[in-house]
Amino acid sequence: MLKYRLAVGLLLLCNTVVGAQTQRLVLPVAKWQAMQSALQSGQAKWLFSLPALQRVVVEVEWDKTLRQWSNYHDTVGHFVSTEAVPPNDPDYKTQWFLPEINALEAWQYSQGAGVRIALIDSGVEQDHPDLSANLDWAAGYDFADDDPDPSDMTLSGHGTTMAGLIAAVCNNGKQVCGIAPKATIVPYKINRAGNDEFFSSDMAKAILAAADSDVMIINLSVSLPKADAWVEEALAYAWQQGKIITAAAGNEGEAQISYPASSQWTLAVGATDDQKKLFEISNYGDGLSLVAPGRGLLTTSRGKAEFIVHGTSGATALTSGVLALMAAYQPRDNKTLLRDLLQATVDLADIGFDTQFGFGLLNAERAVNPTQTFEKQGVHFFQPALQSALKAGDTLQLGLIFSKMAHSSADVFLRLNQPSATLARDSIYWVYGQAMSMEKVALNQAVESPWPFSEAEFALALFGKVALLGSGQLGQVAYAGIYELMVELATINNHWHDRYLVYLY
Repeated sequence: MLKYRLAVGLLLLCNTVVGAQTQRLVLPVAKWQAMQSALQSGQAKWLFSLPALQRVVVEVEWDKTLRQWSNYHDTVGHFVSTEAVPPNDPDYKTQWFLPEINALEAWQYSQGAGVRIALIDSGVEQDHPDLSANLDWAAGYDFADDDPDPSDMTLSGHGTTMAGLIAAVCNNGKQVCGIAPKATIVPYKINRAGNDEFFSSDMAKAILAAADSDVMIINLSVSLPKADAWVEEALAYAWQQGKIITAAAGNEGEAQISYPASSQWTLAVGATDDQKKLFEISNYGDGLSLVAPGRGLLTTSRGKAEFIVHGTSGATALTSGVLALMAAYQPRDNKTLLRDLLQATVDLADIGFDTQFGFGLLNAERAVNPTQTFEKQGVHFFQPALQSALKAGDTLQLGLIFSKMAHSSADVFLRLNQPSATLARDSIYWVYGQAMSMEKVALNQAVESPWPFSEAEFALALFGKVALLGSGQLGQVAYAGIYELMVELATINNHWHDRYLVYLY
């Protein structure tokens, strides 16, 4: 059996549904009676009633069998804050990557409390002063040595550095902050004591254990030289169990995504530098999902110290942390969580998906508070912006609203970007008044076939009963995954663009 190496990158020393998480629901009385008959004894607890509304408030131990009740989640409110206050951790000011992805603003909504993340790596230092409060040591395990001690004994301290990026404690006056400073890390160690290598079968065993646990997120800041069937089967099982899996794209600087990031069951994360450029060591290409900061990331390390790490491993850890913020703020299934994360990314190059940056740069604030994604400049926007994941038999209803356009003319460009039989994605292009084409259409070309607007606000149905692109009734989906519809409105003097993502399966 081959051994594989942790995706360490460069290290420089320096001085929801969320498992068994309880959820509050506000139910009509009849729904509560129906729920009681469907639940096991003790799974739900009555809290109080709202007689005038004929509703009751209950607390349930949430699991995937309760998805039919998702519309009744008790919403969490927050006092309005006039400003985001930086934490008191002394080295937060050198963590440039947290402001880069709007962490401070996201923390006003969520800090990841209650969300559990399986860190499948080299273990974690148990008594690190900036980590110990956010470790569930009892739930961790050493799958390589088959014992309950997942201590990080590697020279690089890889797992400890990843744990710090995800969930180092904030506002404790010590060292640094993690992106999800109230999330919980479950350390799953897959390398033998003191060794930087691991067996893929141990990794598969850890993935299966995480899949059957109450974690929501599985972090794989690792790479393998090939795709082993048992790892792919474990990843598929974890996805089917409702987990979302992040994986490092690789640090070879090549146009090829490493495995397991290239698996259809994972989010492949590339890395950017502090100039929002693709980090030179980051892999890219077909199969890339998104990018996150990966150069010069200050984090925790073994010996109760700190390290600066470089590479896609750290970018993956940051992505896992943002997913924790999202899941804590609004529990949802893995398909919706994946779609919402990618919808909230920020374009760095071409409009929409591209092979350099995937769907864009990680943005914590937009991901946690998705309503901001659709705040537009009064020109156009997708409506409704509510459907995130659809299956065969569902109907997609989607249209565009153009406002403040009276007495002007414009071209309307559309691009549908979709999965294919390979890692490469296919695109279909369409210009209003012309036929659809697989050939690329320049989306910033001069207005050639202007469409006159006679009203200040105009609605254009894309999918629906009477719509340009069809009824929206989904048959059997050929390739499950993210479908991206991008639109550009081009007038004589200006261009506006927007995109809408949906997970089809």
